[in-house]
Amino acid sequence: MAQPLNDEVKQAQQLAAAQSKQQQGYQQQAQKAQAQQEKHEQIKEQRRVILNAILSPEAAQRISNLKMVKEDRAIEIENMLIQQSQSGIISGKVSENHVKQILEQLSEKEAKKKTSVKIDRKILVDDKDEPDLDNLWSDDE
Repeated sequence: MAQPLNDEVKQAQQLAAAQSKQQQGYQQQAQKAQAQQEKHEQIKEQRRVILNAILSPEAAQRISNLKMVKEDRAIEIENMLIQQSQSGIISGKVSENHVKQILEQLSEKEAKKKTSVKIDRKILVDDKDEPDLDNLWSDDE
């Protein structure tokens, strides 16, 4: 009778250890997710601070309006402006006209990228001396 009791105790201990390891794994995953979220928030805050420093209120409003319609385009413009600011191309506040110019440049680039399909049809000329296999010639009538 002591043997089955020892087996049950060992199984319970193994189960408790497995549950403990699983719980530690969940905690590590939660910590990683939280750290990643904090890092993402920190990057977002840095972007916001940089953009507030380099954009005039009108330019910020234009980008905000654009973000409502085409968020990816607005983020692309923000990235360009941040890069220009960090490389020293931009000094001072960016005006709304500068943002408009960037939008126009991007639109021109996008227009150049559009593909067009050109169908080039070959004209086949049948020789009248060859036998008519596809009944295209009706001269024999």
